[in-house]
Amino acid sequence: MKYSATNRFLKDFKNLDKVIQEKTKEAILALTTDRFYPGLKTKKVQNIPKFIKGDIWEARVDGAFRITYHIKNNTIFLRRCGTHQIYKNP
Repeated sequence: MKYSATNRFLKDFKNLDKVIQEKTKEAILALTTDRFYPGLKTKKVQNIPKFIKGDIWEARVDGAFRITYHIKNNTIFLRRCGTHQIYKNP
C-alpha cells in the first residue's frame, strides 16, 4: 500500500529526535507492508472529534510514540506522530 504524509505529520516528524525518527520510518515501512503487523498493535482511535469523518487508526512506534492515519483509495494518509498528546487532535 502506498502512503502520503500530511503537513502536520511532517511537522511532528521534524520535531522528533533522530532515534525516534528512525523507529517511525521502520513503523511506516511495516505499516505499508502489513498494517496489522503484530508489532504495530494497530487499532482504531477512540473518541475522535465529531467533525472528523471516517475512521482514524493508530500504530505503535514504540512504548511511548504512535502514528495516526486514515485510509482512502488504497492510500495510507499519515496524520500525526508523537506521544499520546497527538490524540488531542488525531
